[in-house]
Amino acid sequence: MHVHHHGRVKFFPSGWLQKTPASLVTGYLGWFSILRRLTLSGGGTFDGRGALSWKQNDCNTNKNCKSRVVNIRFDFVNDTIIQDITSLDSKNFHFNVFACYNVTFQHATITAPGESVNTDGIHIARSTMVTVANTSIGTGDDCISIGDVTSQLIFTNVTCGPGHGISIGSL
Repeated sequence: MHVHHHGRVKFFPSGWLQKTPASLVTGYLGWFSILRRLTLSGGGTFDGRGALSWKQNDCNTNKNCKSRVVNIRFDFVNDTIIQDITSLDSKNFHFNVFACYNVTFQHATITAPGESVNTDGIHIARSTMVTVANTSIGTGDDCISIGDVTSQLIFTNVTCGPGHGISIGSL
């Protein structure tokens, strides 16, 4: 897996990052914030190891539940490409895109069993110009969820299932 920022190599994990099972709430496997021209590529896997967490997740009925771990979060990231990356068994959202501009997902694979709770594949909020292309998403919740203040989205050749499809807003 390779992470490039402004043409410099910043990060070379061995290709497989895992969250410890004890880390059920809060945090991220990867968090990228306030960056421009980021490229995350190279065929690596972010493994959230979410099976134990899904059984304990009561957020659908408990308004005071603790938020679960997100596999990869992008906040205020612009002109970015996420390519040939796999997100596996996240405890919560696989990818969270917040307040970003011009972000492209290409050839990403997002996987969790159909019974995994609140495991949206890609959640996009307060972002503009997000493209998801040639991507396979299978989760226990929305394949792609779209939050508030979001515009100029392009989805092409996205395979979804299991999952609830593409959702706009939240109940």
